[in-house]
Amino acid sequence: MAAEFLVRGTWVLEDRGLFAVAGVIEDGMVEMGMTATLEGQKDSFTRRVHSVELMSAEPMSVDLMGEQVAGESGPVLLFSFSGPAKLAAWQALDWDGRTLSLTW
Repeated sequence: MAAEFLVRGTWVLEDRGLFAVAGVIEDGMVEMGMTATLEGQKDSFTRRVHSVELMSAEPMSVDLMGEQVAGESGPVLLFSFSGPAKLAAWQALDWDGRTLSLTW
């Protein structure tokens, strides 16, 4: 079964050696091990999903009472990277608003 994932943002989890892609599942079901391809940039990004996690893509904020509040949580696809050159190439891609196609 295929899936589509609309990208809302990316960041790096340096301590885990993972590249995070946050967004919205537009169609299907996303699972660990699926192959993700960035639509329109097939040669630029094709990688297996290392894991799928639920995390906040927004930083902590402070509410009116001065309490720290976590941002809204959503699905995040995590991809392992092999080194700084690969990570730099991924970071240079235009991700926001693009669709990742996922297949088995």
